[in-house]
Amino acid sequence: MFTLRNEPPIDGDERVTAYINGRVTNRKNIPGQKIKGVIKEAGWQRIHPGDFAISGMNAHMGGMGVSDSLGKCSPIYLVLIPKPQINAHFISHFVRFEAEMGLIRSLIQTIRFNSADFKRNDLKSLYVWYPPIDEQKQICKVIDWINAEVNKFISIKKHQIFLLNEQKQAIIHQAVTRGLDPSVPMKPSGIEWLGEIPEHWDIIPIKRVLKRLIDTEHKTAPAIDGGKYPVIRTSNIKNGKLVFDDIYYTDEKGYSEWTRRGKPLPGELLFTREAPAGEACIIPDGIDLCMGQRVVLLGVDSQKINSEFLLLSLNSGVSKDYIKNKSVGSTVPHFNMSDIATIPILVPPLSEQLKIVQEIGLKTQSFDTIINKTNNEVLIIAEYRTRLITDVVTGKLDVRSIAATLPDVENIPLEIPTEEEPEEEFTDEEE
Repeated sequence: MFTLRNEPPIDGDERVTAYINGRVTNRKNIPGQKIKGVIKEAGWQRIHPGDFAISGMNAHMGGMGVSDSLGKCSPIYLVLIPKPQINAHFISHFVRFEAEMGLIRSLIQTIRFNSADFKRNDLKSLYVWYPPIDEQKQICKVIDWINAEVNKFISIKKHQIFLLNEQKQAIIHQAVTRGLDPSVPMKPSGIEWLGEIPEHWDIIPIKRVLKRLIDTEHKTAPAIDGGKYPVIRTSNIKNGKLVFDDIYYTDEKGYSEWTRRGKPLPGELLFTREAPAGEACIIPDGIDLCMGQRVVLLGVDSQKINSEFLLLSLNSGVSKDYIKNKSVGSTVPHFNMSDIATIPILVPPLSEQLKIVQEIGLKTQSFDTIINKTNNEVLIIAEYRTRLITDVVTGKLDVRSIAATLPDVENIPLEIPTEEEPEEEFTDEEE
C-alpha cells in the first residue's frame, strides 16, 4: 500500500506537523501556533505534499493525515508514499476510523498521558480494506462534502457563541471596573485606557489579597491506573471553569509529593502560567487534587476578597489587560511568579463585591443558557458527522451514485487545531 519515504531534509525545509483533526501542514499555516522549547533535529525527515504521515505520539488520537506541505518532520513520524492503487486521503480516513474505535491504542504502550509510541510494526498490525481506486476517490469526495457542510454549520454557531461571549464580557467589565451605582463619586485610576474608577475602590497587586501564592513542581505528577487524585493541568482550566475532560489521576504518593508545598483548598483559585497563560478557575468543594506543571495556586484571603469576584476580575478589566500585555512578545506566552504576584486588582469593599457577583450572575444567566445550548448543538452535529463518515469509509453506505452529483470541494479538516494538542516532538523539558 505504501513505501517508506526515508528522505533527509534539506536546508530551508520548514516544520510540518500532523494535527489530531487530520490536517498535516506547515505550522505557519496555523494561526497562533507556538513551538515549545528547543527542538533537537537529529533524525528529522523530509515530507512531500501527498505523503501520508502518522505521528507516533498521537496516532491514537487521530494525529495523521495527508500532507499539504513540503518540509520536514521529526523522527517520531512515519512518512509514507502511497502506491498507485491507493488514495492517501481514503487511507487517512480509514485509519482515523480505527483510531476512533481504539484499535491503535490497543497496539501501543502509552509512555505518558495523551501520548504514545506508535511504530512502523504497529502500523503493519492494522488491517485496512479498500475498494478500487476510483471508488476510494468517490468516497473521499463525499467525505469532503460532508465536512464542508458541517463546518459551515459549526462556523455559524461558533460565531454566535463569540458574539454572545462579547456581550457577556461587556457586562462583566462594566461591573468590575465601575461598580453597580453610576452616581458614586469617581477618581482617576492612574491607568490611561481605564479612566475613572469609584472613589472608594483600591487598585492593589493581587498578592495583597492572597494568603498564599504557590508554584507547582516543575514537572507533572505521574499518571497511575486506579489513582484517585486528579492532576489538574493547564488544559483542564478553560473559560473560568475546571474542566474534567481528558483528566488523569495519580496515587497517594504522587498526591503527597505534589502537594508538599501546600494542598489546594476549595474556594482557592488555580491559575495557568503557560499553554495558555492567564486562565483561572475556582477549586470546587469535595475534591482533593494536585496541580500539574505550569499551574499556580492563588490562596484567597476571604477577609479581603471574594473568590468569585477575583475570578471575574482576572478575566476582565485592568487584570486581564495586564495579563494580555505580559503574554505578548514571547514565543510561548508565560508568567513568572513575580508577574503573577503583581497582577493589579480593583478592590471594592467586600459587601460590594458580593453584590457585584450576584448582579453579574443575574444579568449573564440567559447568555450562559444560550451559549450552552449552542455548544450542545455543535457537539451533536460533530458526533453525527463522525458516525456518518464512519459508515461511508467502511462501506456501510454506498455513496457511488451520490458522489456523481456532488461538487468538488477542498479536503477540509474536521476542526481548527488548538494549542492544547500534545506536542509531537520532545523538548528539552520533556526529555
